[in-house]
Amino acid sequence: MGVARVERFGASVRAVRVALGLSQRASAKLMGRSQAWVSLMERGRIASLSVSEADLICQSLGATLVLGVEAPVLIAGPRQRDAAHARCVAYVARRLRSDGWLVQREVQVGSSSRPGWIDILAFHPTSRILLVIEVKTELVDLGGLERQLGWYVSEAPRGAAKLGWRPEAVLGCVLMLATTATYDRLREDAPGIRQVFPLRGRDLMNVLRGGAVPRRGWFLAMIDPRSRVREWGRPTVLDGRRTPAPYRHVADFLRGH
Repeated sequence: MGVARVERFGASVRAVRVALGLSQRASAKLMGRSQAWVSLMERGRIASLSVSEADLICQSLGATLVLGVEAPVLIAGPRQRDAAHARCVAYVARRLRSDGWLVQREVQVGSSSRPGWIDILAFHPTSRILLVIEVKTELVDLGGLERQLGWYVSEAPRGAAKLGWRPEAVLGCVLMLATTATYDRLREDAPGIRQVFPLRGRDLMNVLRGGAVPRRGWFLAMIDPRSRVREWGRPTVLDGRRTPAPYRHVADFLRGH
């Protein structure tokens, strides 16, 4: 495998590991590798990887290596349609509306050759703030998420104009399902997270309640769609949060545990 394929393979392996609720240490033991090697592999930082090695890694996780021809991947990616994502989006939209925001879901941006769908555009008619919200049930690729949100933020004013909204400030925001798997990934990517997302849940809640608008930076907060607390944009584990995540992983959330 070349470098690009190793990066994609590593991201896919990480997604499987997270879905299974395994730590890097546990998956390394299954693979017969060191945790450091697994960390490098998941980030695409190893020089090369043979197909046979990739197959053994997949087998150790109970996964299947599939070889085939794929269409080019667009930065916006396909629409997410899994049940957990749909529930999270519906929850965020409902909470925003209750706070007096105008909300539009699945807003198409871009062009026919490079389409994208913003999960939620939220506009406040008084402050004229436009929130560009991407909802995630897991964090697979921080760099990809940064590029995706950056593109959405740049395209959002055109999408808002089609809705008759005239924003004076455009703010990017990522809201993530609060799971143990996500908490673990945030810890692994802590330096990058702090750089890309300097604003957190308390900052988002302050803006939603009419507080001062930050001059720069994107928001990152956790959500629990089954929670009814007023401050629904929760802090991350990087903000000193010690309360365990309400769910181990996405499947746990869908089972209602």
